[in-house]
Amino acid sequence: MLAAGMAAGPAPAQQQRWAAIDPNNESTSPVVWGASEEEARQRAVEACKRLSKTCASGPASTQNLKEVFAVMCCTQPRVGCAASAASNRREAQKNVQEMFRRRRI
Repeated sequence: MLAAGMAAGPAPAQQQRWAAIDPNNESTSPVVWGASEEEARQRAVEACKRLSKTCASGPASTQNLKEVFAVMCCTQPRVGCAASAASNRREAQKNVQEMFRRRRI
């Protein structure tokens, strides 16, 4: 399964904001915002855990609101999900696929 979404949206009105998403098997994770990368990543993990028990606990983040997130889940050889942000869908997908190759998910 592959899902892609823009980091843009109703971002808080401050300049330096980060967007993050922690993927889950149900593809229900929201994109969340934070004033720092660490804050956004922590909020992403918390938001995912409110919705699912299958969170990756490895959120993707970006400060560039023109980037998109790609979320990919697999079931073989074991269940797992990963997410990545990049300037376009193809690059984000390529990054996620590379994550799966390195982790051997």
